[in-house]
Amino acid sequence: MLDTKNYKIPKIYSYLILSILIVSLLWLLIRLNNSIPYETLGYLGIYISSLISASSIFIPVPGIGAVCVGSLPSLGLNPLLIGLIAGLAESIGELTGYFTGRSFSGSFKENRLKNYLYKKMKKNGFIIIFFGSIFPNPFFDIIGIISGNIKYPIRKFIVVLFFSKSIKSLIISYSCYSGLEIVIGWFR
Repeated sequence: MLDTKNYKIPKIYSYLILSILIVSLLWLLIRLNNSIPYETLGYLGIYISSLISASSIFIPVPGIGAVCVGSLPSLGLNPLLIGLIAGLAESIGELTGYFTGRSFSGSFKENRLKNYLYKKMKKNGFIIIFFGSIFPNPFFDIIGIISGNIKYPIRKFIVVLFFSKSIKSLIISYSCYSGLEIVIGWFR
């Protein structure tokens, strides 16, 4: 049985839940009101798309598309803000994998593989998380689950994710800002 008497909910859980609730509520109000079409949500739409994309475990949802399309010069959004907003949303969304691993941390037996992964993450966790998340791939969820399972410090996990996801989103945002209008022009 779980001892819930001395259990406190960490602040990061509260922030994650609050963030998801606020964004979901805003999205729902906008959709029910229909005063603002989903396509013109701007920064909020990019945040929602990136959060949902990163929150889905093993199911690729195209959050990169929202970053790219949102960066079109014709929409008038700032590519720098788009990259930072998407980086923040994705780093929060990736906590689903981390918490999944964390919830099973006591249920796995100690074995050589877990000990090996723990040593590698302790020694090179920053590098593994950074390079695993800076490139768009669906396999980062495995790294997030392992990070949670071995109880990699959540603050380090979030900071590394924010920097790597922001760099990735900034590259995508500026690339689309510069080149997507040219590509679209080819098909007109």
